[in-house]
Amino acid sequence: MLRRTLWSLALLAWLPLSAALAQNVSVRDYRVPVSRAQSLYLDFDYGYEREDGSTLSNDALVGVTYDRFYESLPFAYSLDVLGAWSRTLGPKDYLYAYNSDAVGRVKKYVWKDRDLFGSVALHGAFQRTDDRPAYDTTVGIGWGRFINATSLRKAVRIDDFFVSEGVTTDRLPRQTMLRIASIIEREPEYRQRYGADTYKKYWYEDVEENVQRSGLLEGKSLGAAGVLRMEEVLFQENIADRYYGYDATLGIKYDLQTAKKGVKRSEPAADLSVRYARPIRWDTQVGERLRVNSPMKSGEFGRAFDFSSTTSYLYELTNRVDFRADYLLGIAKETADADLRFAHTLTPTFLFYIENEVRLLATVRVLKVAQDPWTHEYKLTLTYKAF
Repeated sequence: MLRRTLWSLALLAWLPLSAALAQNVSVRDYRVPVSRAQSLYLDFDYGYEREDGSTLSNDALVGVTYDRFYESLPFAYSLDVLGAWSRTLGPKDYLYAYNSDAVGRVKKYVWKDRDLFGSVALHGAFQRTDDRPAYDTTVGIGWGRFINATSLRKAVRIDDFFVSEGVTTDRLPRQTMLRIASIIEREPEYRQRYGADTYKKYWYEDVEENVQRSGLLEGKSLGAAGVLRMEEVLFQENIADRYYGYDATLGIKYDLQTAKKGVKRSEPAADLSVRYARPIRWDTQVGERLRVNSPMKSGEFGRAFDFSSTTSYLYELTNRVDFRADYLLGIAKETADADLRFAHTLTPTFLFYIENEVRLLATVRVLKVAQDPWTHEYKLTLTYKAF
């Protein structure tokens, strides 16, 4: 089973490279003074099984994922929040559980033309079995910058439609694509200036003007087909966020409060975190998040540590179906004399966009912790994107 899954992932990773479409613009061309993104997802998972008049399972899960991202020079911040509530049918009664996890991070760049920054991160977590929320903070310095290029990805998809349906005679030039992406990025500005009921008219007109200036417009205007395709890409299709760039931060982590009363806080720890993201092509995104920390205690530093790495891969199979694969590797050594403890989690997922903001996720989860055998989980989840 595991071998077949890995072969399938390798095949899907090769597919984007085998069907490349020429583009006049690259994600590396996208330079914006301010980059921002925000999303809220609600997940619903319910399972019911009954046999011979007896209920075998009656389980439910509700999850919340909120992400907010802002990057500029000289200031940047991000906020990631996860929450879940679940109910499981036990031998005698229902078992309830809930948990939450939130990370807020602020970066201040030292210079406007360089990528050196100072950062402060605050992390909090709480679950039903805890006495109180646990908090820790990390203060550090780093290098690098992230850019949200989703607006340019939308411009590329609009360009694909224009060429395939004869709205334009060829692919739009690089500068035209960058100007259209800038217009798409400034939707809040148009909405505020012209009002929520009428801003689209001016928004689309500015896109049309830039297409006309390229000299590649087939007729005198975008026409019904062009406007329809723009509306479809901007409001009906679900396009996953596209990021590119990296940052690496070296700091010191301090426990502020433990989850259990009476438990002492851990020693301060050296902490290294790295983030990386890049669209290989416009329909393919790869990302990496890595973190390792080690207690700054004599005899423990470098010999006891906690390491985690999450590698992600996204490929748009069609306009309505995405494939995503995530691999989580965890390595822990709790004390200098303890044995290494490994954990592997591979999660391939197909995302089906049903209608507007509703998605169906079909997931296979392959899991191995320490010396335990490999386990497999299969799940269908209905997700609603609130914004």
